[in-house]
Amino acid sequence: MSASATAVRRAIDPDRCTAAVQEAVRIPSVFGDEAAIGEYLAGLMQELGFTDVELQSVAPGRANVIGTIDTGRTGPTLVMQGHMDTVPPGEHPEPFSGAIHDGAIWGRGTSDMKGPLVAAILASAAAAGSGEPLAGRLVIAGTVDEESEKRGMFALVDRGLDADFGICVEPTNLRVAIAQKGCVSMRVTTTGVAAHGANPSEGVNAIRKMAAIIEAIEAATLPTLDVAGVGPVTGTYNVGVIAGGQMFFIVPDRCSIWVDRRTVPGETQAGALAGLRELVRTVDPDAEVVVDRQDWSWPRIRERGIGSCSVDRESPVVRAVVDAVGQASGQPAELYVQTAWCETDFLVNDLDIPTVNVGPGRMELAHTSTEHIEISSLLTGIEALALAASEICRPR
Repeated sequence: MSASATAVRRAIDPDRCTAAVQEAVRIPSVFGDEAAIGEYLAGLMQELGFTDVELQSVAPGRANVIGTIDTGRTGPTLVMQGHMDTVPPGEHPEPFSGAIHDGAIWGRGTSDMKGPLVAAILASAAAAGSGEPLAGRLVIAGTVDEESEKRGMFALVDRGLDADFGICVEPTNLRVAIAQKGCVSMRVTTTGVAAHGANPSEGVNAIRKMAAIIEAIEAATLPTLDVAGVGPVTGTYNVGVIAGGQMFFIVPDRCSIWVDRRTVPGETQAGALAGLRELVRTVDPDAEVVVDRQDWSWPRIRERGIGSCSVDRESPVVRAVVDAVGQASGQPAELYVQTAWCETDFLVNDLDIPTVNVGPGRMELAHTSTEHIEISSLLTGIEALALAASEICRPR
């Protein structure tokens, strides 16, 4: 282990780290109700000696939390970003307990993503408190509303965030995502002619027409991108919702499906829409295809959508994170493409910050009734993030 790694590890108090995540999980923060968790995280950063902490108003009772450690020396700025809100408790048996079972902290937000966000705060403090020289600034950006309409990220972009490198700490089990897919939700609607169900030949069945379209979607070939260091990654379709018909004894005159189109870096929302329209037109020229999400009403996010992004494999932030994960875990870091969407999209595409996604915890536990974070993963993640920060902000 290098002298830097030894110093960083000594600056990490495992009990304090565990307790900080437990306390964060015990504060309900379902999207729309983030005030209390923002105040807790702001207080934690002040306690840890951040030189500046700001609650950035987004909407009444909702604020991003921005914390800065300014080293006082000229150097790069690294931002570590994560969201403070969670999805509702759902069927989780102890969503706000923060209880420890079998070496893991349980509760909503342990992995997605109050646990990783607290890890980033503790890692920044460990890097600054290790005694190793630093230059530039370490910034934490905790956002609201990620699980809904992304209002926190829009506010962050509107106010401006100047950074040289970024790490989105969404849970990856410490794999290093150098690219992520985007997501476009589209509604396809077929129309028919209603008739009595006893005489179906007198009508035109919109559900039957939709069945042919679904078959074409399932058989479609989508763009593939060869991501350096990872390999080929292909876009996908998923038909997630279908609605049609009135009663079983009426020939349905209308049917709609909602299609989740995952895009690879380089694709756009407009391109994805055009591609599905062309595909549908070959089956049913009269079908309607529009961009539409059932869970969004805010015009600004409906217009922007959420996109794909990537960072150069040779970027300093990638090299630093890969090396840091290797040192902290004792295993070579794995590069991959994040298939779920993260706010990395805004950091890269709107703020022009080269950003990777790496964090403790497991994405597959997000939104589930078994969400938890292994304490060993948490502590290794804190060490890895601290080492990455130390390297990026090392005086040159």
